[in-house]
Amino acid sequence: MDTRNIRTTVASLYDIQGSRIRYGNQLCADHRASIAALHVDDEPSEIPDEEETDAKSAKFLNLLVKDYKRISDEVAGKINSRTFKPGEIINSYEAYFMAETYVALLDREAAIDKLLAHMLGKIPIWTEFLESVKGIGPRLAGRLIHAVGDISMARHASSLWKLFGLDVYIDPKTGIGSARTLYKPEHQVDKTISRKDGTVKEFRGAAFDPKRRALAVGVIGASFIKAKNSKYSPIFYNYRTRMENHAIYGVHNDGKEVDGYGKISKMRRMRQATRYMVKIFLADLWLEWRKIEGLPISDPYSVAKLGMGVHGAA
Repeated sequence: MDTRNIRTTVASLYDIQGSRIRYGNQLCADHRASIAALHVDDEPSEIPDEEETDAKSAKFLNLLVKDYKRISDEVAGKINSRTFKPGEIINSYEAYFMAETYVALLDREAAIDKLLAHMLGKIPIWTEFLESVKGIGPRLAGRLIHAVGDISMARHASSLWKLFGLDVYIDPKTGIGSARTLYKPEHQVDKTISRKDGTVKEFRGAAFDPKRRALAVGVIGASFIKAKNSKYSPIFYNYRTRMENHAIYGVHNDGKEVDGYGKISKMRRMRQATRYMVKIFLADLWLEWRKIEGLPISDPYSVAKLGMGVHGAA
């Protein structure tokens, strides 16, 4: 499956979104007095992603868009400085022009969203699995599908864990496992890069793509928790509770340096629980995707190597 078009579409979508947010923030900065006087209620909004700004600013932008559309509908043809009539918020032609630019960014963002939805409609892993996963919308699904690429290359669920930097590094001296980091020398691997002059440079580098791990932990993990996904968010909270009572990682060791384990903290337990939750999701994604593509399914490590039996089996 070629995901290059999805990558381009998602990148364009986030570029437009970023421009729209920055322009909206500038509009809000120019209308501080008007925003301060607003009363916030629960009326429907025409502005996506309201969490990116405060409630009053979001309401101001929503009213601005409605005022722009009302002014535009009342005048036949294209509005100019002579035909402009003030609205409730937009009181000058200059303000109308700025609002027009903001609405154009909104419309372009909506158009690319529609295109992405059309593209995803042709991809079975979206229509048969990801679309039903609460917390995974079209934009996030597009990024995820592109990040995975060819699922046939991931022979095991652990292959996806490694791809997203969620595999465990085992210290050969102590046998203690830990999450891989970007900069610890022992966590890095040998790599090569081809130069323009034809020579090859060897170096030590990260064993994973940091952008992929940021997508998995920082975006997908946070989205599941925020959306209160009925399957994955309980996994996070249950694992965090286990860690709070853990002999090593428990709350009784907060702030302490534990030999071989580093400093223990609440944030560390949060990260551990998030990684665990996302790994369960990636294992589900791997299984569903391989089944859809008619590819071989391997048993988890606990079954294939440790003989522990399938989780949940009687």
